[in-house]
Amino acid sequence: APWLAAIHDKGADAQNPHAHLVIRDKDPETGKRVAGLSEKGSTERLRELWEAIANAHLQRAGHTARIDRRTLAAQGIDRKAQIHVGPRANAMAEQGKTPVSKIRKDHQGRVIRYPEIDYSVRGMKTRGQHNAKIINLNEQKAKDEARKWDLSSWEEAVESARKEGFASLVERAEIGLQVAKEFVEARKPLPHYHSEVNAVAEKRWKAIGDDRRAAEQARQEKVAKEAEARRREQAAEKTALANRYEARLRLAEATAKAAKGAEGQKSQIEQAHPWRSRLHKVGLSFGPLADVESRVSAAQKAKEELFADAAGCEAFEERKAALEAQKRAQKAAVEKAQALEKGQGHQVKSGPEKSITSAKAPQKGKGVSRGDGGIGL
Repeated sequence: APWLAAIHDKGADAQNPHAHLVIRDKDPETGKRVAGLSEKGSTERLRELWEAIANAHLQRAGHTARIDRRTLAAQGIDRKAQIHVGPRANAMAEQGKTPVSKIRKDHQGRVIRYPEIDYSVRGMKTRGQHNAKIINLNEQKAKDEARKWDLSSWEEAVESARKEGFASLVERAEIGLQVAKEFVEARKPLPHYHSEVNAVAEKRWKAIGDDRRAAEQARQEKVAKEAEARRREQAAEKTALANRYEARLRLAEATAKAAKGAEGQKSQIEQAHPWRSRLHKVGLSFGPLADVESRVSAAQKAKEELFADAAGCEAFEERKAALEAQKRAQKAAVEKAQALEKGQGHQVKSGPEKSITSAKAPQKGKGVSRGDGGIGL
């Protein structure tokens, strides 16, 4: 579409640069409308297009500022809007003059009460001062609003805990920071919910502590069970070793008893049967000699196995010592019980009835006089 622009940025407009645009909303070749300036909704559509193009060029130029065609209320910004001053009002303020004050409406339909702005109880003030006051109020309001979502105190608590060097303090501070972040994400102002943040953080910390204590208790119980299982296994192993040694001991005793006097018996047999003894030595077995030799060999073998079983001997001696200690303890307990019973018997005799129970028995053939209430024996 054909257009014409007049840019005003010099002279009186040096501080208020702007442009005037004239657009003929028709394509010169086709004659069709391009921007639809006369159609319904064209103003909003052009504002949207201007916002997009202006922000694209602001970004391209490296500026962080952006424009928004919407009102502050539509943007969700709780901030008081400034009034339009304009170059004439600025020039009059510089000259110390007051512009003509009338109640007017701006392009958004807001009622601007210029007489109340230009004059106050304390005297005249400029519209720029009015805007400066609005700016200060908005800045203070923004600071108050930012303070609602400020996580710095929780972040400082984490840093302070890290300097202390205690892992538990760091973890607890990090839990508080995490809860505060969750409150911010849920749009709950931190100063208003400070105690609630601490309560939630404390509850989580307690839950973590309970879980850790439960895990530690489970670990200790597992270790105790494993230790008990090992103890039982070792006890069973020692019992088996002691039983084996005891069996070998009984076998050694029995074979030694059976082999007792075997050398004398062998000598007598050899003297009584010299030829058979000689034949026995060369391989022709002679029953009586074979029986004697078998008993001697069995006794020797049982003795060797008994001496070789060091582990069994140690387990057997431990069990023997434990049984003896148990017997001594039982005997001491019995003696203690008897001593207590005896002591209680003495206490009964030393009671009020001592004169009756310990009275000297009358001699045979003599009795107690009936005047004393006794019965003749």
